[in-house]
Amino acid sequence: MSNGAYAHVVFWDSTAWLGPACVFAPTCATLLSFTVKTLVNSSTHFAMRGGRDMLISDAATSTLSDGKETMSIGPGPSVKHGLASSGGKIKAYEAVLADGTIATITANNSYSDLYWALGGGGNSFALITRLVPQTFPSITPLLADAHYGSTNATRDAYLATVLSMALHNDEDLAAITIPVVCWGPNYTAPSYESTLFYNGTFAPSSGPFADFLQHNTTGLRALNGTSTLRPISLA
Repeated sequence: MSNGAYAHVVFWDSTAWLGPACVFAPTCATLLSFTVKTLVNSSTHFAMRGGRDMLISDAATSTLSDGKETMSIGPGPSVKHGLASSGGKIKAYEAVLADGTIATITANNSYSDLYWALGGGGNSFALITRLVPQTFPSITPLLADAHYGSTNATRDAYLATVLSMALHNDEDLAAITIPVVCWGPNYTAPSYESTLFYNGTFAPSSGPFADFLQHNTTGLRALNGTSTLRPISLA
């Protein structure tokens, strides 16, 4: 199936059935800027698709700095250099704004307010075409895609665990979680899930991150061993 056909039939929830009149896949910020200006000037409604769901398979171009302290990364599938980034340590964003302007956004330039907003706002504020995260060595970290279920008891334990991690994540900077609540076709209740990442050889047995792995403090229990961390290679 071609990328264009895939965009028409594969969705992550029942509200995403778009059936667009056309699909445009700009290959750089300049073309995206032109597209935004054209669509805005013609009052045309449009929606964006990015990340691993985008149509440009080779968009994730990356350039590692000489000291390997930062990496400039385009959108699209992930790349592997034996390095990782976490904690929102983004040095700069390249983005297309609502008027089509291509902006370099940092904490210290005229877009500093937008830099702060992008930490949690995603594409509500700009269309990101490149980012520059601070990196650290992570040759063989641990990873799990945990599924916890959909019951009310799971919901309460899940929210308590996410809150605990948010309040105390500075206790273990090697731990990263990406909690996701999913709702899809034929669902009668949301599914509570999380991607779990640990930059180390052995996962902790206590603390907020450990609650995602085993029902310690909050009682959160993963289904079918899905919270079991496995080593992956980023090299």
